Amino acid sequence: MITGIFYLLGAQIVAFSKDLPILGSRMQTWIANLQLWIAAKYDVNASRQLEYLNNMAADVARYASFMAQSLLLAVSGFAIWTIFVFIFTFFILTNRTLLRKFITHLFHRRDQLRVAEIVSETRILANGYVLGLLIEMVVVAVLNVGALLIFGVKYALLLGILAAVLNIIPFLGIYTATAIAALITLSNSTPNHALAVIAILLIIHFIDANILLPRIVGKRVNMNPLITIVAVLTGHLIWGIAGTFLFIPLVGIMKIVFERVEGLKSWAILMGTEEEAER
Repeated sequence: MITGIFYLLGAQIVAFSKDLPILGSRMQTWIANLQLWIAAKYDVNASRQLEYLNNMAADVARYASFMAQSLLLAVSGFAIWTIFVFIFTFFILTNRTLLRKFITHLFHRRDQLRVAEIVSETRILANGYVLGLLIEMVVVAVLNVGALLIFGVKYALLLGILAAVLNIIPFLGIYTATAIAALITLSNSTPNHALAVIAILLIIHFIDANILLPRIVGKRVNMNPLITIVAVLTGHLIWGIAGTFLFIPLVGIMKIVFERVEGLKSWAILMGTEEEAER
């Protein structure tokens, strides 16, 4: 089954690459029709439209130059940060036994067994969180592809999987995927189909953010949906995109610690699931 999906995905990528010149010509035709509509509706001929666009392009170019410099600095910083994250992750995984012993021996001997249990559960929680993200991505991909196929959207498999992968990036990912999918659909179909693609992807994203993510990912870290959503929003406010990824496992770790501290067990109950509270 997986081999068949990759085969179909590869076939759509090849077909899309062959259709790129056709899509470009269709976009030019669409732009020309838009110019004719503007000329007929607002009595603005093509030369005046080009003049407006040229004036606008000059202002946009100046703004784009400033934005490009800022973007270059941001991308460079992100690339350096990402490289260091991979380096730190490599050394943490390589020396995980040493780190576990270090954390355990920071505490009194009578508490070391409890600390070892917390560290072990934290490792299981991190693995569950990553697995939950993968499951969520697969479910969203199936929903995207199925809905796009029902509406007869071309390259449904390619666009659906692309949107599901980018959807992992909170907030920015879904809007980037929606813009790409809508543009591709508009270039080979009607504006109604493009609007349908936008509506489909945004509706599925709403379902994912409010139902799938809290239940699939939250279940993997043993947190209720409300706390999962609060963790995502809080993480975004504090650390931006990185925080939306990190705060769910971070809150899950806090819950594990709260469960073993007598004065904080009530907070662990609030963060947990109903099944845990009934035990």
